[in-house]
Amino acid sequence: MAKARINFYSDHRGQATIEAVLLITVLLGVFSLATKTIRDKQYVQNLTNKSVKSVKHMSEYGSWKDECKPAKGSGRANAAKCHPNSIVRALSSDPK
Repeated sequence: MAKARINFYSDHRGQATIEAVLLITVLLGVFSLATKTIRDKQYVQNLTNKSVKSVKHMSEYGSWKDECKPAKGSGRANAAKCHPNSIVRALSSDPK
């Protein structure tokens, strides 16, 4: 009686392809869930918000202080107190 020879490689044809597709599907799902969570909880914005805010104040109002931003309705009076160019000086070329 002849023994049947089993070819190991022919029995598992396509196995690597199926596992690769499943792995890609799982990884894409995890990646999309992670990016959705990061976007919803605004992690990146919270990391950069404070530093960008202080640079914004410096570029707009000439001061690192948050209180130098003019309040709504008050115009530029509050910001004028903080900016170095708007300080009232005792000596001037045009005293009034």
